[in-house]
Amino acid sequence: VRSAMMLALFKGGIPLGVIALGYRATEAELEPIRNLPEIEPEPVDEAERLSRLPYGVYLKTAHWQRVRAEALKRAEGRCMMCNAGQGLEVHHRTYKNRGMERPADVVVLCGSCHGRHHGKLRAA
Repeated sequence: VRSAMMLALFKGGIPLGVIALGYRATEAELEPIRNLPEIEPEPVDEAERLSRLPYGVYLKTAHWQRVRAEALKRAEGRCMMCNAGQGLEVHHRTYKNRGMERPADVVVLCGSCHGRHHGKLRAA
């Protein structure tokens, strides 16, 4: 008994059919496949999309820039640890709500306090 190897064809996640390997399709057979419209993926919830971005990319989004600006405004432009007014950074207290941060999820720290928090600097 001779069995043929089969290959499933897909375009945009839609199964188009199965062909036997070793069979060379004609241009007429391939034309319907080539002319299929591209399928747009379903829109994903924006918060879900943001939460899946690599962190460095996430920090460049308009969403994070708004969260950061709001945090700096709430902190009145001061480090929440030492009251410094320069070199401020907005630190995530938790990443659980990334993409839909609440005010309590972020804190404003100067670079020195932020570094101490992460163990990069010794306490003064």
